[in-house]
Amino acid sequence: GETWKLKIVGEKKETPVVPVETYTVELRGAKYSWEIGAPAFTYNAETKEYVYEETETAKLADYFKIDIPETKKWFKRDDLVDKNLSEASSDFVAMNDNSGDMKITDAADYDKITLTVKNDNGTWKLKIVGVKTDKVQIKGKFNSWTVADMVSNPNGTYTYEVEENM
Repeated sequence: GETWKLKIVGEKKETPVVPVETYTVELRGAKYSWEIGAPAFTYNAETKEYVYEETETAKLADYFKIDIPETKKWFKRDDLVDKNLSEASSDFVAMNDNSGDMKITDAADYDKITLTVKNDNGTWKLKIVGVKTDKVQIKGKFNSWTVADMVSNPNGTYTYEVEENM
């Protein structure tokens, strides 16, 4: 019999490799480090943002700046010089490369402050979001006029368990 041969001709399509530009983003300042060992931001590949969470929030009440070593520049937000966090927009705001520093005067009032940095078409932008736990206190003769913190509940109420002798 006859032998049939099959020849398959195909073209291999290569998916183009999109270069990912990642940078080192660091937080520097009086309460951090002006030299080596400054805290680094974590890069989120999905959102292309650099995130740093500060729980020792009083550190941000002192002067700080954002360093991106690859750019050989320091960055700061002009709207955040000796300002309250509530006065600063919680959305992304452009940063400038200059010698000034930032300072959140009421930083210690927050339990956590998250700094998020992104490169928006060559403009570095910073978003600052503070988390504050509301405190409700109870005071009176029953506890020698000292203050007792009430516990915050998910349903928006606050409770305090009174001891028998009160």
